[in-house]
Amino acid sequence: MDRRAHESFLRLICGLMFRYLIVALIAVLSVAVLSDAADELHWQVFSFGKTTPDEVVLLFGPPATIKTEERYSDWVKSQASGCGQLRTYAMNYSIWAGDLNILKGPLGKASEAYVVINNGRVSEVVWTYDNNQLEPALHQWLNHKGLTPMVGKKPAVVMIGIWKPKKGAVVAADCYNGGEGAACRGPISVHYSEDTDKRGS
Repeated sequence: MDRRAHESFLRLICGLMFRYLIVALIAVLSVAVLSDAADELHWQVFSFGKTTPDEVVLLFGPPATIKTEERYSDWVKSQASGCGQLRTYAMNYSIWAGDLNILKGPLGKASEAYVVINNGRVSEVVWTYDNNQLEPALHQWLNHKGLTPMVGKKPAVVMIGIWKPKKGAVVAADCYNGGEGAACRGPISVHYSEDTDKRGS
């Protein structure tokens, strides 16, 4: 191969490599954008008062445990009737079960998620950000465009935030800050539920 042919061959190879690099870069950026959008869709998929426990399991898999909270008098009546049917309970998902989509909440990856079921339908979803998930969640919260934190000062000792991501739904975040500014001295709780405020956003 003479010098001119060799140079032409190198230009061809360089051109092809440049094209492949551009295509690969576009693909990576597209995946990143779709991934962010998908993460947001994971937690906005719930339709309060309509989504069933079976649909939750179909979308996110079975929970690790079921948490119950019922008045003792109601529990006694249920046991006496032989039914034992719970009207209100929570499907609990934990980070210890792996990288679950249900854990990707409004402030990123959570430590736990609780899907609250009331009369056979989802009424609320609660994410808890603690341990290794606390600092990243706090960073997201402080930089969030919608969930603006309202910092309590002593004697108030909590920091809260309210955000309406779409019509008919509201996100509420809170944490204990000890009355010492925009910081969380304990876990962050984020509640996603139906917006009952008819005055709108």
